[in-house]
Amino acid sequence: MGTRRTEIERHLPEEEIDELLRATKDDRRLRRIGFVKNLYRGDTIPEAADREGRSPATGTRWASAWNEGGFDELMPDFGGGRPAKLDDTEKEELLDLLRKGQPWQAQEIDRLLDDEFGVEYHSNYLGTFLRNLGLSAMKSPANASDRPPQRAEAVGEDDGEASDEAEPSRGSHERDTGRRWVVDEDD
Repeated sequence: MGTRRTEIERHLPEEEIDELLRATKDDRRLRRIGFVKNLYRGDTIPEAADREGRSPATGTRWASAWNEGGFDELMPDFGGGRPAKLDDTEKEELLDLLRKGQPWQAQEIDRLLDDEFGVEYHSNYLGTFLRNLGLSAMKSPANASDRPPQRAEAVGEDDGEASDEAEPSRGSHERDTGRRWVVDEDD
């Protein structure tokens, strides 16, 4: 391996790094802490990176981050993922709207989300989102005459009516036909 040595800041005593190594369960964090430990022990950046299964370029980035700000710089937030499309307040507003006119078809909820909140969920994810929100899917009887005739009341509109003949919104699947969603009140 290379012989290039970079001066490493000693932000923590080696004993604290050992404690962090013992306490860490996350492999990504463990590799980074191990990398620093290797540097403390005298490895070059390429050697320390190689011991952790990483490239010398990654080792250089990690060493720079460590030198700039210790673990705060070295450990990115691994929370990951996209931010939620609806915050907690908007989710409560949605639940209130859904309670007013249940049961709902997926395509109606899809339309409501777009009209009221300006968000769209992929049809493959909508059911998961609704279950996580606290709704349950139920099969409707063959004759769906129990469905409220007008959705506009639930969202406070008085200039239009939702009808059964309305064209399905984007993302509705045939497998959702006949399924109604209701808010679980066990929460």
